[in-house]
Amino acid sequence: MADIHPSTDSAARMAFRAAHNLLRYSRIGSTDAVEFTEQICDWNFVFTQLKPGKLTAKGALLELDGISVGSIEISQTMLHQGHAPRGMVAILIPGANSGEVFAHAQRLESGQCVTLSEGAYLEAVTHGRYVDVALGCDRDACRAQLDALNDGSTGVGQGAIIAEPGQEWIEQMLARIDWLLSAVVERPAALDDAKIRASLSDHLLAAMVHFDSSPADVDSTTRMDRASRRVAVRIAREFIDSRLSEPLRLSELCRQAQLKIRSLEYGFREVTGLTPIAYIRSLRLNAVRRALLHDATARCRSISEIAMDAGFWHLSQFAKDYRLFFGETPTQTRRRGHERMSTLQS
Repeated sequence: MADIHPSTDSAARMAFRAAHNLLRYSRIGSTDAVEFTEQICDWNFVFTQLKPGKLTAKGALLELDGISVGSIEISQTMLHQGHAPRGMVAILIPGANSGEVFAHAQRLESGQCVTLSEGAYLEAVTHGRYVDVALGCDRDACRAQLDALNDGSTGVGQGAIIAEPGQEWIEQMLARIDWLLSAVVERPAALDDAKIRASLSDHLLAAMVHFDSSPADVDSTTRMDRASRRVAVRIAREFIDSRLSEPLRLSELCRQAQLKIRSLEYGFREVTGLTPIAYIRSLRLNAVRRALLHDATARCRSISEIAMDAGFWHLSQFAKDYRLFFGETPTQTRRRGHERMSTLQS
């Protein structure tokens, strides 16, 4: 996940997108995390379902001249990993009535959101129903507007930051984005008018430059042993990611995190909603699913081989866990993957 997309010339990129009718509004939706990831590929994020059960993911994406807006609703506990859109800085805001959010193992509190500079990496876990409202800004494409509004600054700092602009700013920004998406649905032809697009992007930029990018006070929101436990969980999860296909022992996770088993399990439940073992199983099941749906080389290999490469050795248990988690058998997933590839190639 460390890949950072190279920056490209903004004017050329915008001209290309305009020529190919890529300045648009689109509805998205899926019951599969892998397919949903594909639908929002411009945002460079990968979604991994962490808990078993039916997934519903839906939302809308809007592309203007230098501005990207997204609003998605996810029904399941999910791992989010990725970067801001290519060449852009971004602000990610939890929507109203969302479940808990942990960004880099820190819990977001009221009045907080996440900002990403270009190339910055974010890992977040969202619990239960979650609404993610995102705003991306291409500083080069919006240079003239930003110069007039705020001396060229977007207010977004370097890296992935948990910022605390306050509940009032967040509510105002959520209201603006909701208004914008509703207006586009009501009058989609408006996007063909360059002056209207410029006005709409200005509407968002004017709110963005009022953003207070000061990092949240971590100590005030996490405190002492809770903060250290969450850091330990992050270390354990990084260790898991680096060795996911290998046999993993809880004793080794405890050593890596420097926590006793009860504290480690408590920390995992707090951040991911799962025990360490359930978390590992979820990542492995998702790895198999991605291979069955998308990996062309996996089409010539048996499901058992793919499962073993992902770290499963008890194959009958794997099949039961897979069906319980995704609501279909691995064979059914592979069949859908074949059908999808055939459709794309035809």
